[in-house]
Amino acid sequence: MRIVDIPTDPTPKKLIKPKVRLHKLLRKVDRLIRAVAELDRRYDHVMKCPLARARELTEPERFGPECKVVRWHGRTFTFSSAQAEVVRYLRRCHREGTPRVHEKTMIDRLRPEADEVGQKVRMEHLFRGHGAIGYMVHIIDGWWWLGKP
Repeated sequence: MRIVDIPTDPTPKKLIKPKVRLHKLLRKVDRLIRAVAELDRRYDHVMKCPLARARELTEPERFGPECKVVRWHGRTFTFSSAQAEVVRYLRRCHREGTPRVHEKTMIDRLRPEADEVGQKVRMEHLFRGHGAIGYMVHIIDGWWWLGKP
């Protein structure tokens, strides 16, 4: 076994080199931290916060008050009052165990006064050209439902 002598009183020359290296390394780390903070500040609108991304993955469907704004699997949709009423009704039916609803049932529930006045309500016209059709709101042969894209 070999015993190494450790100097008890090192000369200042031996301490200067490691201090200079440490100082340079700390300056580089400081510059890197500043660069990362600047990138984070500049591209905050492009790169989502990890917590927001995790929330989006765990809650792909988020409904605003009165269902006028809906975040659905990565896309945000805005609805008029009448459209929001339909979306709210479809959501309630889906929660209650009836995922598909016929448009005649929706008209009877949502617009009972339309039959009394003799108005013809066409549900397709209500959502004509809306981006939610086929992505969030699905329609086949008069049956409506909320479904994944």
